[in-house]
This record gives sequence, structure tokens and C-alpha cells, in this order.
Amino acid sequence: QQNVPRAVLRDAAAGPGGARDRPEKPARRPEIFGCTLKNHHIQHWKILKGRDILKTGFWGITPTLDTLLENRIFAKGTVDAVIQDCAVVLDKETHSFLYQQPDVSRFRFDAYIQQRKILETIANSLVDDQMDEIQKIHKAAFFTSKMAEIYPLPHEANERAYPSPDAYFWGGTEEMLIAKGTDWCGEVARVFCALTQAMRIPSRIVYTFSDTDGHVLNECFVNNQWVLVDSTNNIVYWAKDRYYSAWDVIGSLAAFGQLFGKNKAYYCAPEFFKYVAISEYMLADAEKYSYRIAFCNDYYRKALKDAWNNA
Repeated sequence: QQNVPRAVLRDAAAGPGGARDRPEKPARRPEIFGCTLKNHHIQHWKILKGRDILKTGFWGITPTLDTLLENRIFAKGTVDAVIQDCAVVLDKETHSFLYQQPDVSRFRFDAYIQQRKILETIANSLVDDQMDEIQKIHKAAFFTSKMAEIYPLPHEANERAYPSPDAYFWGGTEEMLIAKGTDWCGEVARVFCALTQAMRIPSRIVYTFSDTDGHVLNECFVNNQWVLVDSTNNIVYWAKDRYYSAWDVIGSLAAFGQLFGKNKAYYCAPEFFKYVAISEYMLADAEKYSYRIAFCNDYYRKALKDAWNNA
């Protein structure tokens, strides 16, 4: 894939009209949690709930996080940047709003499945009718955690196919993310949403940050509760005979090691739940987002030079 001309990849990401016919920002603003996105000035979205403005995104928390966001590898105005900046900060003020029972009709599962047959086929290959929803999210998480090992080709997986960051691209549709064998957590979380929503399970994206770094996870609404899933590392947050949401984890940080210490993933650690925000990503609304791809920038070229495919 690294030999495919960049213009071809851009056209594929932009859709049937090609990159030149696709605006940098979507023509219609997406709706997050049923609320209106009021303003977009590169960095800041305002989400209105009645007369209240909900806090969104991670800008202004620490200088290090601001540097990460300023050098974000995704193109401005594209899907990954928008859903991150639209994420509602999870705290005592927003908890009840974020953890109300979702309006499942807003996911428009039938419309989505009709539009994205490849994703439906992949989702169906992972599950069967005898599985309950918990088993299905386990299957989806296992698949997403293994994408970099089986794509773009079984004999030439991620680490062999992309010898340097400049051989890679970021962004694009979920079909493209699977085909390239992504292991970038924000992209993996989008694929997980795509697969679980093809299974008719409500799902969304969860951003977790320390003062200096962050990770992207998911939540699924199953058995009348939101369940936290690390779709990059195949972790479904379960302990003491119960499933945990991101809010439950925040309330259990003092016992994090005892509850979740068996999970050895780097980002499965209490410091990465210092700042948490949640965003909706409904695949049926894909036409409202831009899926333009981007290539490595100077900041990440330097940051990834020594670590690329050696982790």
C-alpha cells in the first residue's frame, strides 16, 4: 500500500466525487448527543444543551496536551479531529447527561448496514446468532486488537508493510482503516464502533488522558449499562463480577491495580483516567464527516522515528 500514489488514496478517502470535489469540512455539522454544535474555530466546539454549554475537548488543560493537539496528525476538520474536539468532558456535572439511556433510534442501524456492506460482512463473520451482546463485543474487541497483525496482508502485516511513518497514512473510512491494518487507537476505536453498530449494539468513543499523553477507548450499551472497552488492547473492563463504564473506573481509581492490574497494556493505568471525555460516533451519519486522509507531519516524524514498529 505504501506504493499507491497519494492522490489515489486521497480520492478513495474522499469518496466517489474524488478529493477535489470533497470540501475540507463536512457540509452539514454532525449532531453530538442530540445537541447543536454551535461554533468551530479550529480548536473549539461549543455544544449547547438547552441554555447550558457543555465542556468539550482537551484544549487548555496542560501545555503538553496542547502541543499534542496542535500537532495532531489528522487533517483539520476531518472525522477524527472533529469527534475528539466534540467529546464532552466527563465529570460530576455531566455524568448524568452522558450516562442516560441512549436513544437507539438515532443510530439508524438499518440505514447504516444497508450503506456499508463490507463492514456488515466483517461484523457478521465474527459472531453468530447464539451469542449475546457481551460475547459480541468481546469478539469485536479481539478483531480490532489484531488488525495490525493480519492486514494489509497476512504475510506482510503492519510492521513489515510500513517501514517508516512516511509509508503510512492517517484517516480515511473504516474500510480503509481495516485494509491498512491500523493500530492507531483513535482509528481502532472508529472501527470498533463500525463493527458493533453493524451488530446493532450502541457504541461510542471515550478519550482518556494523563497530563502528557492519552488513549482512545469505546463504550457499548449492553444489558442496560455502558461498558468500557479498550478496543486496541482487547480489554473489556470487568472486575468483581461486574462490568465497568468509564465513570465507574474513575470512581474506582484508588483500587485500580487490584481491579484491573492483570491487564498489562501501557494505557490501562490510573493516570490515564485523569481527564476523560466522551463523544458519539454514529456510522449512519458518515455523510456529515470528512474522511480526507493525511500523511506524517514533522512532529510525529520525529516522535515516531525510533519507536516505529518496534513497540
